[in-house]
Amino acid sequence: MRPVYIRMSAFGPYAGIQELNMEELGAGGLYLITGDTGAGKTTIFDAITFALYGEASGDSREAGMLRSKYADPSVPTEVELTFIYGGKTYSVCRNPEYERPAKRGTGMTMQKAEAELVYPDGRVVTKPKDVTAAVTEIMGVNREQFCQIAMIAQGKFRDLIEKGTTERQKIFREIFRTAPYQQVQDILKRKYRALERECETLRESVKQYIQGILWNKDASEETPVEEVMELLTEQNKADQEMQAGLFEEVQQKEQVLQKIRSELEQDRERKKRQKLYLELQDRRKAQREQIAELQQRYWEEQGKEPERRRLADEISRLESLMPQYLHLEELKKNERADQDEQEKLSGKQRQYEAKQEELKGKIQEGREAGESLADAPEKYQKLLYESEKHQQYMERLQNLAQDIQQYEKQRQSLALKQQEYRTVRDRVQKKESEYRVKNQAFLDEQAGILAQTLAEDQPCPVCGSMHHPAPAEQNPGAPSKEELERLQQELEQCRAEEAEASRTAGELLGNVRSREESIRKEAEELELAGSLEDMTYQLANQEKQGEEAGTRLQQELKLASEKVKQKDMWNRLLPEQEKALEKVTEELQQIRERQVALESKQKAAVEEIQRLTEVLPYPGQREAQEKQTELVQKQNVIKRQLEQAEKAVQTAEVEIAGTEGRLAELKQQLEEAVEADTEALQQKQMEIEAEKAVCEERGKELHHRIQNNQSVLKNLQNRSKELVEKEKQYAMVRSLAVTAMGNIPGKEKIMLETYVQMTYFDRIIARANTRLMVMTGGQYEMKRRRGSSNLRSQSGLELDVIDHYNGSERSIRTLSGGESFQASLSLALGLADEIQASAGGIRLDTMFVDEGFGSLDSESLEQAVQALAGLAESKRLVGIISHVDELKNRIDRQIVVKKERSGGSTAEIRGV
Repeated sequence: MRPVYIRMSAFGPYAGIQELNMEELGAGGLYLITGDTGAGKTTIFDAITFALYGEASGDSREAGMLRSKYADPSVPTEVELTFIYGGKTYSVCRNPEYERPAKRGTGMTMQKAEAELVYPDGRVVTKPKDVTAAVTEIMGVNREQFCQIAMIAQGKFRDLIEKGTTERQKIFREIFRTAPYQQVQDILKRKYRALERECETLRESVKQYIQGILWNKDASEETPVEEVMELLTEQNKADQEMQAGLFEEVQQKEQVLQKIRSELEQDRERKKRQKLYLELQDRRKAQREQIAELQQRYWEEQGKEPERRRLADEISRLESLMPQYLHLEELKKNERADQDEQEKLSGKQRQYEAKQEELKGKIQEGREAGESLADAPEKYQKLLYESEKHQQYMERLQNLAQDIQQYEKQRQSLALKQQEYRTVRDRVQKKESEYRVKNQAFLDEQAGILAQTLAEDQPCPVCGSMHHPAPAEQNPGAPSKEELERLQQELEQCRAEEAEASRTAGELLGNVRSREESIRKEAEELELAGSLEDMTYQLANQEKQGEEAGTRLQQELKLASEKVKQKDMWNRLLPEQEKALEKVTEELQQIRERQVALESKQKAAVEEIQRLTEVLPYPGQREAQEKQTELVQKQNVIKRQLEQAEKAVQTAEVEIAGTEGRLAELKQQLEEAVEADTEALQQKQMEIEAEKAVCEERGKELHHRIQNNQSVLKNLQNRSKELVEKEKQYAMVRSLAVTAMGNIPGKEKIMLETYVQMTYFDRIIARANTRLMVMTGGQYEMKRRRGSSNLRSQSGLELDVIDHYNGSERSIRTLSGGESFQASLSLALGLADEIQASAGGIRLDTMFVDEGFGSLDSESLEQAVQALAGLAESKRLVGIISHVDELKNRIDRQIVVKKERSGGSTAEIRGV
C-alpha cells in the first residue's frame, strides 16, 4: 500500500483544507516529516489510518476527538485518501461523528460518521463498518497490524531494551498478542487451586460422615475408609435381622391384647344394657300418663269447628270487595297527582310569563347597544397598528442600548487580551535570547570536546587537516544537551501561547469593529447622532418618552377592546334571545291547554269517589285489609291449635311404641350375656402391654441406627467415588499448571506465555541483527540469553549483546544512549518484517519512523540513515518524523509542518 493523495479537512491541528500530493515524493526512498513540536507531524499518519480503518493510530486519539478546535463551524471534518495497492488505485473518504451547525434553523446537530470506498472498477462501498471490512480484505491486515508495520514509534522498543523478563512479558503481550496464553496459565492455576480445595472439602466430608456412624461396638478412627464401609455393611445386616425378630414378637403380643380387650369390652356392654333397661321402664310409665293428657286436649280443639266456619265466610266476603277498594284508592291517588300537577303548571306559568317580559327587555337593549357600537372594530384596529409600531420602535431602542453595553464589555476584554499578548510576546523574546546564548555555548562546547580527541599527524574529522595549531577549549559553563532540549521545549511552548494570544486578540478586535459599525448604522435609522455617550443619553430620553406614550396607547387600546367585545357579545346574544322568546311563548300556550284538560278530569274523579265511599262498609282499602288480616290470624290460630294437638298425640304414641320395643330387645340380650372376671383380665392386659412397649422401644432404637447408618454408608460410597475422581483430575491439572507456570522443580522458570514469546522474539532478533550490524559497522549483534542465573526468578526473555570488536557478551542495558536507539530501531524494523511476513506475504510500500534520532552522533546517524535507506529500496517509501537539523540537511524530500499564528497548522512538500 502506497498513499498518492491525502486531503485533510478540519482534522486535528489542520483548521482548513490541507492537501498533500504524495506522488511528488516518488515511489521509493526516504523523506522527512519535520516541523514544530505539536504542529501535526504524526497527524499525517493518523489521517491515513483514520481514512483506512476509522480510528487514529494511537489509542489515546479517539475518532470523536479528531475535529479541529481551530476550524470554522461551517468547515466539515473529513479525510480523503487515494492509495495504490497491487498496482490498482483505490479512493476512500471518511468523516468522524461530530457536532456541526444545523442546516435548517439555528443551533447545532450531530453529524453521523460516514465512509465511502471506490474500487478501481468504479464499485462503491458505503457505511463505516463495511468500508473498514473491505479495506482489511484488500490489504490483508487490520488496524493493529497496519500500525505495527507502517509506524515505528521508538519509545516502546527502547523500553524493550531497558526492561527485564517480567516487564518484557507485558510489552510482548501487547506486541505479539499472547494474552490468550496468559489466560490459559491463569485458567490452569485457578482450576488447580479449585480442585485442591474440592479434594480437601471431600476429605473433610468423608471424615464427618464416619464420625456420624452409630456403632454397636467401639471403632478406631484410624480405620481406612474401605474397611469402615465393609464393617458398616455387616453391622447393618445384623441390625436388620434383629429388627425383624422384634417386629414378629410385637405382633404376637398384639394378638393376645386384642383378645383381652374384646372380652373386657363385651362385659362393659352387658353392664350398660342392664342400666339402660331400668331407665326405659321408668320412661314407659311417664309416657302412658302423658298420652292421656294429650288426647283430652285434642278432643277440646275438635269442638271449635263452628267458629272456624264463621271466620272463613267473613274472610271470603271481604276478599270479594277488594277490587272496588283498589279502584277507590286509584281514583284518590290520581286526584292528588292532578292537583300537584295543576299547582306546578301554575308556578311554571308565572315563571314563563316573567321570562317573556325579561327577554323582550333584553332584545330592546341589544338593538340599542348595537347601533351605538357600530364603529368600535375600526377604532380598535387603528389603535392596535399604532401600538405594534410603537412596540417595534421601543424594542429597537432597547436592542441598541444592549449593543452599546456589549460593545463596552468587548472593548474592555480587547484591552486585556492585547495586554496579555504583549506580555507573552516579551516572554518569547526573552526565551529566544536565552536559547540562542545557550545553544551557542553548547556548540562551542562540542567543538571543545572534539578538540580533546585531536592528535598531531592525525586527520581532523571535520576539516581533515593533519596539524592543529589552535584547538578549541572546553567551556565549563556550557549547558548539557538535556538542558538545551528543555529550553527549546519551553521556547516552543511560549511561541504556542503567543500564537494563541494573538489569535484571540485578533478575533476580539474584529468583533469590536463589527459591533461598532452595526451600532452606528442602527443609530442613524433611529435618528440618533453624536458619540456613544451622546447616543446613550438620547436613548434614555427616547425610552422614557416612549414608555409614557405606550402607556397612553395601552389604555386607549384596552377601552377600544372592551367596546369590540361588547359589540360581539350583543351580535351573538340578540338572535339567541329572539329565538328564546319564541320558545317561551310556545311553552306558555301549551301550559294553558294542559290546565283546562286537568280541570275537566278532576271533576269526574270527585263524583266517582263520592259514590264508592257511600257503598263500601269501610272507609278505605287499608281498613278493609287490616280487618281481613285480623280474621285470617284468628282462623290460623284455631287451625294450628288443632293440628298441634293431633300431632302431639301421634308423636306420643310412636315414642311409647319405640320404648316398649327397645325394652323387649334389651331383655333378650341380658338373658344371653355371660358375666366375666374383669380384674383378672385387666391385670393380664397390663403385663402384656409392658412387655410389648419394651420390644417397641428396642425396635425404634434399631430402626434409627439402621436408617442413620444406611444413609452414612450411601454418602460414604458416593463421596469416596467422587474423591477418587477429583484426585485424578487434581493430579492431571496440577501437572499442567506447574508446567504452564514454569514451576517444575530443578528446571528454569519459563511460563507458557514466555515460551511462545521466546519463539517470536528469536525470529525478530534474527531479522533485527541484519540492520544492527549495518548501523554499528559490524560491532554489535543481539542475542537472547540462554539459561538463568537462578531457578527462582522468571527467565527466558533476557536480551544480551555480542561485541564483535572484543569478543565479549554482556547485557544490552550496558549500551550507550545512541547505541540503545540503534538497537531499538533494529528491533522495531525486525518486528515490522516479521508481522509482514506472517501476514501471508502482505507488502506495504510505505513506512513511518517517529523520533529518536536526536541521541545519535554523526557517525551513528549516518549508519541509521543507511539502514533506513536499505528499507526504502525496492520502491518502499520511508517517512522519518523528526526535527533533528542534521536530517534536514541529509534528506532533501520533506513535508514541512508549520503552526499558524491565527491558529491551526499547514503542511507543504518541499525539495522535489
